[in-house]
Amino acid sequence: MTKTELQVAQEVVQILLLFVLFREWNFSIAVRSRLLEVRILPIMTPILAKVTAIEKRGDQYQVIVQISPKYRGSFNTLAFGEIKPHSGSLKDGRLDLVYYQKPGLNVEEPFPLWIATM
Repeated sequence: MTKTELQVAQEVVQILLLFVLFREWNFSIAVRSRLLEVRILPIMTPILAKVTAIEKRGDQYQVIVQISPKYRGSFNTLAFGEIKPHSGSLKDGRLDLVYYQKPGLNVEEPFPLWIATM
């Protein structure tokens, strides 16, 4: 999808969201009057990821997750499942994550991970 197509798609979603939230039939008025009130939600794209190791260190859990080395995005664009890591880093397809509570994960299982893009 090109950048222009993506912008048009986001605009359509905004208009439809305005209709759902405010029951506005006149979209041009709705867009002008309420556009600042609507927050554009990111597009969530799943990433294939697998837990490769879990180790308890004191009161922390260190979790290592393998993702595609082709992913060149930032750690900050990643979105995690229900239990968010306290901190982490990403290098060459390896996520090193630190949790302060038991993450509820098992080695060799899929890891819930998405890329958040606008």
